[in-house]
Amino acid sequence: MGTTVLFVPETAVEAFATGSGAEWGTLLDLAPLMLVSAASALDAYQLAVLNNYLIHAREHTEGTTRSCPECGRPLDDDLTFCHWCSTRLTETADGVESAGDDSDSDDDGDGDGKR
Repeated sequence: MGTTVLFVPETAVEAFATGSGAEWGTLLDLAPLMLVSAASALDAYQLAVLNNYLIHAREHTEGTTRSCPECGRPLDDDLTFCHWCSTRLTETADGVESAGDDSDSDDDGDGDGKR
């Protein structure tokens, strides 16, 4: 808006708005407005590309994303089991997760070895 007020004659804006501004003189008078609009669109595009790149890079460098050793799907950090396939997770001394052997577990407490 500031560009229009400062650099574009009011008659050129009115002629363009009414549709009678197809003359070269009117189009040249509108050049600063078109240039600033194009630069603004290019700047917005570059910022979006940069923002998407940074988000993508951050997701791949954080290293906090865990995945299930059985099904490979992503896991929440605070869970001890995979909510996708119900595999019990155990953490080894070196920090690598593995699927725990839950064949002898008795979660319901009735002694039958079943959950």
